[in-house]
Amino acid sequence: MSSSIAKLRPPWRRATRITLIVASAAAAVSLAVTAARTSQPHGHRYESEATGEVLLGADGRTLTIGAWWDDCEKQPKLEAHESAQGVTLSLHREDDSRPNTVCGNAGAKQLTTTIATPLGSRPLTDAVSHHAIAYFDARRLAIPHYLPAGFTPTDLIAFSNPQGDAIPRPYAKPPTPAWERSYLREPHHGILTITQITGKAADAAGTPITLHGRQGRLREGPRWDNASFRSLTWFDGTYTFNILSDDAQNVLSADELMKIANALG
Repeated sequence: MSSSIAKLRPPWRRATRITLIVASAAAAVSLAVTAARTSQPHGHRYESEATGEVLLGADGRTLTIGAWWDDCEKQPKLEAHESAQGVTLSLHREDDSRPNTVCGNAGAKQLTTTIATPLGSRPLTDAVSHHAIAYFDARRLAIPHYLPAGFTPTDLIAFSNPQGDAIPRPYAKPPTPAWERSYLREPHHGILTITQITGKAADAAGTPITLHGRQGRLREGPRWDNASFRSLTWFDGTYTFNILSDDAQNVLSADELMKIANALG
């Protein structure tokens, strides 16, 4: 599990937070529990950096980001401001915490907004940090032509990460453009994620395999909470792909993951 959490508050905000990430087997999507002490007034509103993975839709107008928040906050709103010179992104946040408040049961999901005209060659930047945002172009996403029965797309993001830091978390800024798609199997039978990362990411530990004629890794075992996971990771010369089955009770078999991987194109 990744030990880093995207910084949610600007440096001038005098708050002390200790964050613990735990898995929810019942919902198959992990939650965050956050203990907080803050001196900010009730109903504090501010703009934060757009720190998660960013996807530019095939229409050139739809922008989606992976975001995280705790239950002292309202769900953030993705804000885009455009001009002829460029487009800026930020997350509008509203914090309802009070002094010495304990905040838990965080949410994480993909948030979407739309700009009036296609981004084109205009730069995309963070409105708070003014840093360039390296977005993933949806036209380059590999299509999953096979998914096991019962899995449907979701905009929810799992907090648990049994693979450590080799695969970036979708609510943190990735080193290169990346995008993670998630699928839930109901009722409460696990989450499947497909991550596509520009360039060669660090190889995960595991058993060597061959996928599409290229070397890959099969990794499996208990997570920190003793639930099971199984994943495939490989590099196709342009992108690193990772397929993860993270399930407390019924993790997908290696054969099923291979079937998903072989039909991804």
